[in-house]
Amino acid sequence: VKGNQMIVAELQKLKEDKTLISIERSGVSDDELTGFVLHTDDNLVIMRMYSDDGDYEGMTVFPTSQITEVFWGNRTHLAIHHLIEDLKSWDELTIDSVGLGDVVEELCSRYEAVGLMENGDEDRFDVAKYVGQDEEWLKLECYGTKKTLSKLTKLVKLDSISRVEFDTPYIRKIMKLHGTNL
Repeated sequence: VKGNQMIVAELQKLKEDKTLISIERSGVSDDELTGFVLHTDDNLVIMRMYSDDGDYEGMTVFPTSQITEVFWGNRTHLAIHHLIEDLKSWDELTIDSVGLGDVVEELCSRYEAVGLMENGDEDRFDVAKYVGQDEEWLKLECYGTKKTLSKLTKLVKLDSISRVEFDTPYIRKIMKLHGTNL
């Protein structure tokens, strides 16, 4: 995996320096991901995400190979960095898994649910718990929005998932609502 040496080395340095960065994944989504790198290797990147207002937006994991651009150090990044209030309250996060299905399983053992983003349209995503998998498919228990609060079971092709979000305020709220008798 010699093609990833520069990006992994640079992301590792940015992680160690706790530098706020933005990542673009042109072939996958038009949205930039802004935050801090918590883990990086040849396979995966884990980031702690923040909004333009410095609000914590949860964490995400995605394949390193998706990255088309990384940038940092402009005034916008400096402003967001100054607005972040929880800079000292987080640690490095590691994931032992390599494949995205195994990552989902591992995260669901640590968090109540995850958000699974689909290739091409990351605005549509499932809040889900892991049920099982094989080499191509992931079986999930999905939780509907606050409007529907309905649950369903779903099979999703693993290669259709672009990234996974977890510990987001939205996912926590959806799971809290599903825990009520509404």
